[in-house]
Amino acid sequence: MKRPLVWLGLGLSASVAQGLSIDTVSSGGSAYTVATVDLQRDRLELHWQNPTTRAPYTTFEQLRARLAKEGRTLLFATNSGIYAPGLKPLGLHIEQGRTLVPLNRAQRGGNFALVPNGVFWVAGQRAGVSETGVFARSGVRPTFATQSGPLLVQGAACTRPFANRARHSRCAAGLGCVRTAGYAL
Repeated sequence: MKRPLVWLGLGLSASVAQGLSIDTVSSGGSAYTVATVDLQRDRLELHWQNPTTRAPYTTFEQLRARLAKEGRTLLFATNSGIYAPGLKPLGLHIEQGRTLVPLNRAQRGGNFALVPNGVFWVAGQRAGVSETGVFARSGVRPTFATQSGPLLVQGAACTRPFANRARHSRCAAGLGCVRTAGYAL
């Protein structure tokens, strides 16, 4: 039985995750936490607002408490994008197949608009990270999706905004997909 995984962005919830592994990886003197989800065995979900109050979640603890009311346990969570005042996502936000915030093609206005920016999406047992324009043309109809920018890596290389590591050394969450079927990182 597939167990639901959640993101509060990104998060994972279930009584027991069957397809989740969390590891620490070191590279270039930095440590990274890598959570890998096998979408053949678990379900990754996106959560923005409490379904009862419609208020945005502001902490992982709020999400954890809400899921507990549904008999689920939060196993993994991370922020899933850049937010405008009022905690509204700046870009595409899809939950349960419903578009709550449309695709944003802004080319100006802070980190979000740095190109290339992209969309992380989950459609059934498939997941992907697509540049925004590519996603718009793809016809993918995701169950869950979030848009953010800029992409950190594209085509196995650091994107131009991140080529100079010294300029962009702050902590950030990154998402990616392994080409073998059904894995999201």
